[in-house]
Amino acid sequence: MPTIFLSYARKDGQAAVTRLKAELEQAGFQVWRDIEGMRGGTAWRDQIVEAIHATDAVVLVLTPLAVNSEYVNWEWESAKAQGKTVIPIQVMTLNLPRNLKELHCHKLITEQNYTLGFASLIRDLLTASGTSYNTLSNQLGQSSKDCPLESLKINLDQVETVNSDLIFVANLQRKGYLDDSQGAVFTKIKQEVRFLNNCFLSNFNSKLDQLYLESRALLADSKISLVKKIEELKLSSKKIINPDNLLKLNQERDCKEGELKILQNFIDELEDSSLVAAWINDKAKALAKKFGREALESFPHIGCSLSDEDIGYFCFSIYQFLEQITHCLKWGKYEILDSPGIPLVLDCSVYEKAFSLIKECIENDLPKRFSQVGKRLAIEYIDYLLGCLKTYE
Repeated sequence: MPTIFLSYARKDGQAAVTRLKAELEQAGFQVWRDIEGMRGGTAWRDQIVEAIHATDAVVLVLTPLAVNSEYVNWEWESAKAQGKTVIPIQVMTLNLPRNLKELHCHKLITEQNYTLGFASLIRDLLTASGTSYNTLSNQLGQSSKDCPLESLKINLDQVETVNSDLIFVANLQRKGYLDDSQGAVFTKIKQEVRFLNNCFLSNFNSKLDQLYLESRALLADSKISLVKKIEELKLSSKKIINPDNLLKLNQERDCKEGELKILQNFIDELEDSSLVAAWINDKAKALAKKFGREALESFPHIGCSLSDEDIGYFCFSIYQFLEQITHCLKWGKYEILDSPGIPLVLDCSVYEKAFSLIKECIENDLPKRFSQVGKRLAIEYIDYLLGCLKTYE
């Protein structure tokens, strides 16, 4: 397991370092920090040198006090002297001193740039330690066999916000509105996004697909086990003469049959809604374009004042909402619709008209091979979205 040394100033960096340490450990790294790592009765400088020697890389957490700290500068310079990789990150806005300006710093200052910055940091730490993502994932799995179940933690609202922001920036660049320095920053961001997609999220998504298949298979196996248990209870009840024991056995059987019904309904809903999600996802761009433009025909006072580019933005935002609907259908969760991650380009009433047309399309054009359960869920998610739209403004 790769080991990381954290160099920082306690007075203004401890909160950021506490979060960083926790997230690095969750990602599978072993992290050394002075608060936990220092031992009593031993010279502290010797302990620092020893800890740095045992680590694969040093993360230099830059804050105003850290850049002026004699001890922090000594730590990362000692690491350099030992041939260790030193990766600086900024957790606050500050002016870098001359000795650090030549080093590229990952920025984890705001929530908007934290995800990209942290992913880039992970990439560099894996490179410094000579560890692949799959190796790290396997090591993490071996150390957590008895860990409690956790929900997957993906900030989907932030992903949608970043995607929307970058699309608008790309349009500004295409029109020549970015100067050279802004263009350079945008190029770096595009490189980071490409890295996330190709090197980080590709692994994540493949793992997610694998988890999806394994969890579905486990549900099916659980159903088979439950059916077997019910059959065993039925056979046992035929052999029991004592009325009290027979009553308890029948009560247990009835309980198991109720659990089986709940499980089967859950499996059916997942299967049906996944099929509808795939159908909507396949047609999302066409649906957004067709019904976005048709909705505008009902509001001529709005439509006549829009350029083709404005209409394109409006249709694209509908497409983004449809992506969220398919996510809800696939995973059975409403939460992604609760936060205004997608900006409304036009008045809420125009969106309401567009989605009422999309609902009619789902009602009328969804293939008959799909059950009513999936169709009902799709309509429910759209209605839920329509109820949330006014909070998006």
